[in-house]
Amino acid sequence: MHEMYLAENVITLLEDASVKQNFTRVNALWVEIGRLSHVEPEALLFCFEAVSQNTLADKAKLNII
Repeated sequence: MHEMYLAENVITLLEDASVKQNFTRVNALWVEIGRLSHVEPEALLFCFEAVSQNTLADKAKLNII
């Protein structure tokens, strides 16, 4: 399931950005999924919810375009 890998990498990107941009909390974020990406939006939402627990994105709303 590559959605878990993608969700974990989103958290890593957020953590890196938080250091550079000096923020400590993420309330919402938007991710665009291309037609040929073979990403299941529902699976990505599920995985993001799981990996974001106890991080700066805990309870953040993941919006998928």
